Amino acid sequence: MHAAGWRSAVLASLNDIDDRCEAYLSTLDKAKRNRASFLAELRSATSTAGIILSTTGVGPTAIGIIEAAFGLAESSLDNYYSRLILEVEEGTVQNLVLKRQTAYRTLLQDQYMIYIRSKPAAFYAVRGYLRICLPSTIEARINSTLDSIVYLNEGRPVRTSGAHYYTKGGGYLDPVMSGATPTVDPDLESLRALVQ
Repeated sequence: MHAAGWRSAVLASLNDIDDRCEAYLSTLDKAKRNRASFLAELRSATSTAGIILSTTGVGPTAIGIIEAAFGLAESSLDNYYSRLILEVEEGTVQNLVLKRQTAYRTLLQDQYMIYIRSKPAAFYAVRGYLRICLPSTIEARINSTLDSIVYLNEGRPVRTSGAHYYTKGGGYLDPVMSGATPTVDPDLESLRALVQ
């Protein structure tokens, strides 16, 4: 395949990733709703089992074992759904991913698309774009944003690093999600390997 064909394949792949990422992000909201309903069902089952066992004359030891088992199931379910990506508002996650995708596409188109001349280069560019929508990457970007916040106590920074300033009363001087691309961004920095 010639270079233009590889570039077209990259663009088509990015569009496919966009569709899949959008579908994935929409499942996050459903997972939040499922969490609440699953926990409610589990609590109801725990209560019902306790009532049934106590009315049938089963001893307190057996009831305690059943309650412990249901408690473990509830804790396991709660832990499963307690990922940071599920704790953050859906719109915030979508906004974060969209900004990263836009920045990646812009940088790719403006500076690196000319270097995509082979299958390995095309694969590398697509893989870097795919990483943007991975849960671990999204959570790392959320944590990075939170780490860059500097709170002010009576006008003095509590932390000295970071670009976003918040006052003691909760007002802010700079928005957390300003849209500015950080100087060093692992998602975008990976494109530089295409020219080496």
